[in-house]
Amino acid sequence: MCALWKWGKKRHPRKGLRWIKNRYFKVMKQRQWVFAAPITKKKPKEIRYLRLLRLTDIPIRRHVKIIADANPLDFKWKKYFDERVKRTKRQKPVRNKKDLDKGLKRSVGKPACCVSKGGGSSNTTSLPNQLARDKGFEKRAQLYAAKAYSRQLDKSGNYIDLKKVFFIAISNCNLLPEEVDYISTHNIRDIKTNGHYLKDFQFVFIELPKFAKNKVEQLESIVERWCFFFKYAEETTEEDLKEIAEKAPIIKLAYDELDKFRWNEKDLVAYEERIMDLRKEEAILEHRLDLAEEKGKKIGKEEGKIEGKIEVAKAMLANNVDVNTIVKFTGLSISEIEELSGNL
Repeated sequence: MCALWKWGKKRHPRKGLRWIKNRYFKVMKQRQWVFAAPITKKKPKEIRYLRLLRLTDIPIRRHVKIIADANPLDFKWKKYFDERVKRTKRQKPVRNKKDLDKGLKRSVGKPACCVSKGGGSSNTTSLPNQLARDKGFEKRAQLYAAKAYSRQLDKSGNYIDLKKVFFIAISNCNLLPEEVDYISTHNIRDIKTNGHYLKDFQFVFIELPKFAKNKVEQLESIVERWCFFFKYAEETTEEDLKEIAEKAPIIKLAYDELDKFRWNEKDLVAYEERIMDLRKEEAILEHRLDLAEEKGKKIGKEEGKIEGKIEVAKAMLANNVDVNTIVKFTGLSISEIEELSGNL
């Protein structure tokens, strides 16, 4: 939402905040601040809008868990699985399934998160948290990093502009042999000299099961506090969170973001609206400060001009210049000049 708001202000720098809101943000189905644009009308009086699809608009369907002992290959469980299939067929189809399918097709072969800062020095590719060891994970990691590296050519087209890629994997299972530390960094080196000449790929694996510290007072560095967050976020108490926040405020923000996933839709909408209100208040305050600064400069210039005219009038009076001549050259009134003459 904030990104869309900034885009609107950048696209229309001379327009006010209210104009941008009315132009791009609509009220639809009792939801405010919906980013939408009018499309071609089929009927003269009909106004239709094309809006961004919000994933939160699609209801989450919870699937019934399978009984722990159930085995689809065991004949005695046949009736149980037949009933599950029947219930699945009776369920209503997922709304907006076509839109979801399009999104999934577009994301095939892409990492879950690919961050590229404009003008920055590197790209960061990260996988979703790895819950279980899968076959070929190492190859998949290298594939994702290679794709993030090669896609940069789509934007620049020059090899010299390719940025370094950092691949970061946070795993809830052991990926590498036991002798490897819980954080391991890998890059490309010469076999004979161990020289590091190909510097554009770096792989970082964080294996949470190998992270042995389970108490806040044991944590010594910011890296350990992040690992503690990844492993024990759901179990962290308020007292532990206060202690972490004192030494690493950025991690407190991560806990706050994680807490938002527990909010219901009503709370989330209220939070977003409050953020937008604060953004508007900041923008209005900045605008008022700019106006006050311009007004101050203007008043200062006018006062400077008046003082200059007074000095000229005093000099002319000292040289016995006619009052009408002084009025003509300075623009001061006769009464003002007579007052200056009395003070000399």
